Amino acid sequence: MRPEIVLYWLCGWALWLAEIHRKDICHLVFGSPLLIILCIYYLEQYRTKIADLALQVLAISAACLAGFNLFLVLSARPLAARVGSVAVFKNVPVLALLDDKVAPGEEIFAYPYCPMYYFLSATTNPTRYGALVYNFDTPLSVRGSNPGLRPTPRKVRAVGHELRSGGGRHYLPRIGTHAA
Repeated sequence: MRPEIVLYWLCGWALWLAEIHRKDICHLVFGSPLLIILCIYYLEQYRTKIADLALQVLAISAACLAGFNLFLVLSARPLAARVGSVAVFKNVPVLALLDDKVAPGEEIFAYPYCPMYYFLSATTNPTRYGALVYNFDTPLSVRGSNPGLRPTPRKVRAVGHELRSGGGRHYLPRIGTHAA
């Protein structure tokens, strides 16, 4: 094997190992593109019946993935937000409500994990955390967010949405003004 190919293998494994600490598919996919390219290179170099079959399966899978992504891109429709046009797949009524009830630059608290509301509505987060997630953040981080939500002369608006857990539904207020 050529030395530059060995170096690519080492870099590919290093990149993949650097992302394996987060065991979700997104981190592993972003950590493995070099390995995927090198596997295809390896399959092309060692032509056997199984290698040819594997390359055909990869080519068909890549074509199907490209077709599916094209379908997703074509089915998205533009949504006018304060920061510009954004492509969405379904209606986002919270943004329309934020446009009506909240001025740009005002503080809102979007919970759970809705940092896109801050950006798309041109508002700010009163806490130091970008997002708080139910049953994910530690009690210390939740307590650490409280100084931004404690009573002061300003207002903080709480933005929530429907939560589904177990067999029931829990509803958070869509928009509420709280003295914070």
